Amino acid sequence: MLPSDDLSYRHKTNRFRIYNAGNVTIDPAEDVPLDIVYKGASSNFKLANKTTTQTVAYSGSSGSTDVLKLEGLRHLKNGTSIYANTNRGYISLAPGWNEIELSGTVGSFEISFDFHYLYK
Repeated sequence: MLPSDDLSYRHKTNRFRIYNAGNVTIDPAEDVPLDIVYKGASSNFKLANKTTTQTVAYSGSSGSTDVLKLEGLRHLKNGTSIYANTNRGYISLAPGWNEIELSGTVGSFEISFDFHYLYK
């Protein structure tokens, strides 16, 4: 059952919640698709899921027109791998609400999450 809160999978703030309505964890390490796209400037970008205690950190920077993409376990900047410049981490989404926090953002940005609800 979906919560009565407005469900949004696009955000422009450093702290927000993502809802996984399925009863299965969305886990890229288990070949479950999850795409996270960050558009905007950053310096030492970090994406943390406080619910699962997982973090992805990128030691480089991005400009206002750059796109950072976590495509499953791949880490890309404008389509080119940046995996060597990351902590090699990944984000999964537990069933229910996931508390997400960003740091290293510079100026305006947008981050989006794309995945399917899964049930067993």
